[in-house]
Amino acid sequence: DIDIRVIAGVYNGKTHISYKNYTSPFWNGTYTYSKEYLNFGYVYIDYTQNDISKIDFEFVIKNKEGVNNGWAIAKQKKSASPITGEFINGTFKPFKLPQSYNNKADKILREIKDASSKGYEAQEQAQKVKKQYLKRICKKSVKVSWMDNDDYKDICSPKREIALMKKINAKLQKISEEKIARLEKQKYKEQQQKEEQHRQEMLNLERARLAEINRHNARVEAQEDSRQFNESLNNLNKQIRDMTPKTYNVNVFHY
Repeated sequence: DIDIRVIAGVYNGKTHISYKNYTSPFWNGTYTYSKEYLNFGYVYIDYTQNDISKIDFEFVIKNKEGVNNGWAIAKQKKSASPITGEFINGTFKPFKLPQSYNNKADKILREIKDASSKGYEAQEQAQKVKKQYLKRICKKSVKVSWMDNDDYKDICSPKREIALMKKINAKLQKISEEKIARLEKQKYKEQQQKEEQHRQEMLNLERARLAEINRHNARVEAQEDSRQFNESLNNLNKQIRDMTPKTYNVNVFHY
């Protein structure tokens, strides 16, 4: 197996403060930024490009043993607002921090990114110097005397770098294939969920429509029952009237 870690930053020898940016092509898009003192450091980890992580970022304070110890800010990917609180020897206690803590975290992160930019510029310059040196030292006419010349001239052969790049590319290809498969599976799962949600919505609409039809039929049936009752009542009244003997008013006269 092979691993790569790229570190860029600045170290101040007077204050003993270092600003660093860590990353790796094998970290699935995760970036780590740190401002480190002699006995503790601020660490910001960016997971926004990491499709496996359930959080977007975390800002923590680590003691010299590397244990989270101090105030912290983090944000879950499914949450709209960050979580704040405090770590005490690795145990987290959530509570609302004042806005000044967020401002301090932003300020530290800007310091680290500015220092990282200087570090990357220095790396680019170092690569230029390296190319110039190899161009000069790798001439056949040049020989070194402080060690075996053939062993030293191995730096001029691309064989080692080619073998290294083959290992790197093989691992990157494997990681990429795994990520593509994972994302395709996630896409299929999300599509299934969307289809299931659509089916559920259609089912709810159909149930609502059926309920409305049943309510309508119940109203019609109730109206029909009422009409039939009225007709029956009218018929009954008519039958009663027809069966009732006719009566006449008779004036009785007394003589």
